[in-house]
Amino acid sequence: MHVSKISPPLIEVMKVKLQQLCWLYYNYFFHTILCRHFPDGIDVYFDNVGGEMLEAAVANMNIGGRIAACGVISEYMDDGKRAVPDMLDIVYKRITIRGFLAADFMKLYSDFLSATVDHLRTGTIQTLEDISSGVESIPPAFVGLFHGANKGKKIVKLADIE
Repeated sequence: MHVSKISPPLIEVMKVKLQQLCWLYYNYFFHTILCRHFPDGIDVYFDNVGGEMLEAAVANMNIGGRIAACGVISEYMDDGKRAVPDMLDIVYKRITIRGFLAADFMKLYSDFLSATVDHLRTGTIQTLEDISSGVESIPPAFVGLFHGANKGKKIVKLADIE
């Protein structure tokens, strides 16, 4: 497995862009956000949301773009919502959408785990965690996942380990 190292100046630029993108996400339409931050279009898009976010991504995809879809969280809490993009864009731009499940890659799990632990240990990858404490925080933490309330990986801490 090969992982490219990202320079510290690029990391700073990415932090600023990500911060701007998050602010825009809650204040503007998705399509406008993507146009602003990806003026040359999108070649590859990872989707686990569906709905309006997927529609905006497809509208901004380049010809021959590819979408990896592993979830549709926008549908999990709303039976009436469908994560169907504009099929004219899919056809005319010749976009490939491929669904997958993490279980499809279980044979790679030990290699992934080893590489990820090494990157976490060296700081090459940094986590963003949103930690709640106590059993009573489980229901709101779970429901918050479907409404974008978490900021990073949601963790509910039940006890301190000594």
